[in-house]
Amino acid sequence: MNDFFNQFWAHLTAPFRIFASLAAAIFLSITGPFGTFVSLNLFERTLYWFTIVIVTVIVVQIVKVFVNIWFPNFWLGRKAFIVSAVLVATLAPILLLITNAVEAAGNPIFAPFWLIALLTFFLTMIVMFLQNLVGVNAFKERPLLYKRLKNPETKDIYRLTVRDHYVDVYSDKGKETLLMRFADALAELEGQNGRQVHRSHWVSCDAVDNIRKENGRMYLAMVDGSKVPVSRTNETGCLAEFEKLRGRAAVMAG
Repeated sequence: MNDFFNQFWAHLTAPFRIFASLAAAIFLSITGPFGTFVSLNLFERTLYWFTIVIVTVIVVQIVKVFVNIWFPNFWLGRKAFIVSAVLVATLAPILLLITNAVEAAGNPIFAPFWLIALLTFFLTMIVMFLQNLVGVNAFKERPLLYKRLKNPETKDIYRLTVRDHYVDVYSDKGKETLLMRFADALAELEGQNGRQVHRSHWVSCDAVDNIRKENGRMYLAMVDGSKVPVSRTNETGCLAEFEKLRGRAAVMAG
């Protein structure tokens, strides 16, 4: 449970997320969509939209952390769909209660439940995909796992391997071993372009040199010269993803 709260707090207080949330709340307060510009004065609109944004950000981060912990090897589209669906069932009713409370005070707002649910689902999907496309930027910190590494000059994590209760981290600065759960390590790599290719292995997409097949089994040849096995259930997904990323055929007969 401590790991969950640590991840949740770190994600919630990320500079990019704070900046984006503040900008969204200010924009909504000024523009006053869904009839709030007419029915609420500036102070009331600010209170209403800041409440909506704060509640939304908190619930979204809770759901995202749980999804990352429970489904660490799911690709982005599936994670986004699960997060969006859960938010429709949890966040949309909360937002409706807040809206109803404002309307009960005599301030009509055009925001029926179906519209709130629809916006919650599709906006969450869009935001998660945009975050993935943008990747690391000036407002976004590096994944949390980098902070656990002893070498502060580490620039790129190439791959992770689980070993009993330890996680071996291979980077441009060599190997480090961390005492932590594999699922927690994967959750702390949120934001880095990578994929879990085996029950015991995660790789950075940017660190994959090519994909090889040896004796009918698929392996990833990494830029550091190592080979990472790919489970049979992940072969099709890995082949399609890495071919697209590299922009060339990646399978080589071994």
